[in-house]
Amino acid sequence: MVGPGDAQALADVFSDIAETFFRPHPFTESEALRIADYVGKDAFAILLDGEQPVAYGMLRGWDEGYTTPSLGIAVRSDSQGRGLGRLMMTHLHAEARRRGAVQVRLRVHRDNTRARRLCEFLGYEYAGEDRGELVMLLDLQAGLEDDPGQSTTTGTKKARLLAVGAPRWDSVLRETPHDFYHLPAYAALCAAQERGEARALYVEDGGRSVLLPLIVREIPGSAGHDAISPYGYPGPLVCGTDDPEFLPEALIAGMAALRAAGIVSVFVRLHPLLNASPPEGVGKVVLHGDTVSVDLTLAGTTLWAQMRYNHRRDITKAVKSGLVARMDRGFERYGGFERVYRATMDRRSADPFYLFGDEYFGGLRDALGDRLHLCVVEKGDAIAAAGLFVETDGIVQYHLGGTDEAFSRDEPSKLMFHFVCGWAKERGNRHLHLGGGVGGANDSLLHFKAGFSPQRHPFRTLRVVIDEGEYRRLVTARNPSLNPEMLGDFFPRYRAG
Repeated sequence: MVGPGDAQALADVFSDIAETFFRPHPFTESEALRIADYVGKDAFAILLDGEQPVAYGMLRGWDEGYTTPSLGIAVRSDSQGRGLGRLMMTHLHAEARRRGAVQVRLRVHRDNTRARRLCEFLGYEYAGEDRGELVMLLDLQAGLEDDPGQSTTTGTKKARLLAVGAPRWDSVLRETPHDFYHLPAYAALCAAQERGEARALYVEDGGRSVLLPLIVREIPGSAGHDAISPYGYPGPLVCGTDDPEFLPEALIAGMAALRAAGIVSVFVRLHPLLNASPPEGVGKVVLHGDTVSVDLTLAGTTLWAQMRYNHRRDITKAVKSGLVARMDRGFERYGGFERVYRATMDRRSADPFYLFGDEYFGGLRDALGDRLHLCVVEKGDAIAAAGLFVETDGIVQYHLGGTDEAFSRDEPSKLMFHFVCGWAKERGNRHLHLGGGVGGANDSLLHFKAGFSPQRHPFRTLRVVIDEGEYRRLVTARNPSLNPEMLGDFFPRYRAG
């Protein structure tokens, strides 16, 4: 927390705070000195990135006799979009708990959609208005552990659903290899897109455990719910054992907890790298096709040599034509990326699901912070191609990308992937995962990606019907001609168009 030696750091933060929505006091050097010398019950904090102060936070109200403190934060304008606001709020929540508070309060402007989205993700609930702004409250005791009503025991295995704020979710990720798809913040972002609720199925047995991120959704026409994976490859993580039998046994135990929570069916996208061996004996495993990855432990000359000839030729031509690839560390061209991405999806007549809005792209930066990277291929001031890549635990994932139609003959995306290979390798990563075809199909997109590497990984999904009676009823109500036993087609069948 802030002390007498922090006046200059506070002044540095105050010098670059936008006051459009947040102005609890003057952002002046004299106010920084006053806060640094403050003695009382309220709390003030600064967040440092190395030696650079990047965010400011406060908990006020205790001095005035309130038991519920009011929280406020601000991030320097040049440091936004890195997840620092979430980090500061998490710190202040912990400080408030340490001081005995059971909830915190804040006010947010109705038009500050970015702040509102962050607060909603962290579990705040709307509680009226005050002085023209929305009031939000956070229960500091909620979400710390599982819901006892959703906990079951099967033999020696205990299964339960974890909320986004559960410490156990984070601790599993610290203990086992994972990808960004497993992050609670990413699950919450995807849950907002799906109009569902982010949860993780957690099964433990002694020192062994399994964690599976899920989105729990309401089912129209039913009192039950269903669960699906967040977008991507967030398959189950196994911690504390190499026994291949533990995963299917744990998932079977986990299905009991999901049934107790009223879950009718579960659809899981398995991770091509981390779930190389699918959990046989649990529902139906469906093989969709291959994905492509680049082994970044190979020498750079080997990576170039294993690339398809026409890829190497087109990359050389692209460079000679004046195209330049780089990482946009400040995300100055993020808006340009969104434009190119959406235009690409329109040209390909993509499913509406992939037409992500501004809130998704803003939320992605908030959720992933420094893990998210933007690569742009430029010719002069024009963006020829751009892509989002996410770096987690030695894996770099290609997430989304697009090409400006005016530059399509120059094959700028080939230059982009070649550049990212070198960049990711230099940073010590082991895999660059490019993904597969649309929906896992063996199509032109897979053929394009396969030109970068001979490495293939099977992409599978897992489908489980938990409440067979309700599943049959829902499928029949949707379309009496559908066969509920057919789990290899669209799943769950009661959501078929």
